[in-house]
Amino acid sequence: MRHRYRQIAQRAQIGFLSIHLYSDISIAFQRNQNRDLSKRVSNISIENIYSKYQFSNDDLIINTTDRGITIEYLYKILQRIEQAYHQPEQCRIEPEINQQNFMYQIDQKLRKLISKYLKEEFENNEKFKIINEKKIYAEMINGKRQTFLELIRQKFIILNENEDIEQTFQQYLQDNN
Repeated sequence: MRHRYRQIAQRAQIGFLSIHLYSDISIAFQRNQNRDLSKRVSNISIENIYSKYQFSNDDLIINTTDRGITIEYLYKILQRIEQAYHQPEQCRIEPEINQQNFMYQIDQKLRKLISKYLKEEFENNEKFKIINEKKIYAEMINGKRQTFLELIRQKFIILNENEDIEQTFQQYLQDNN
């Protein structure tokens, strides 16, 4: 998503800046529950964003877990906006970072695999004739996907680009069932 806005900024020869307000996922869930019902986001959406989004070193990242937005953070934001305005070339991030993002590619492959896997499981297993059982099982598999991605991100699972991610994930599922 940022890539398109970055392209627009480059064509207009203006600065581009990404500011990320970050918190622990448990805090994100809690804050989401405190919103008006009409403005809440599904927990699955929060988990999806949390599991696949990676920050760039050039982004301004503000951890709001403990104190939310403070005056100090507002000051940092204003400084970075001023820097982007006066020195746009210093605020640009490498183009197409999301498309080349290794974690993003892994996540996309896992989503396809899980979709196929769940379809086969639901067709071949009588216990999934009950809708609620399907939902519970799908959420459990999705949780394992997120844990798997986090283990890769934290380098507890090391992958190379030639490795069969689908097979590695299936082995992970078998080992953790």
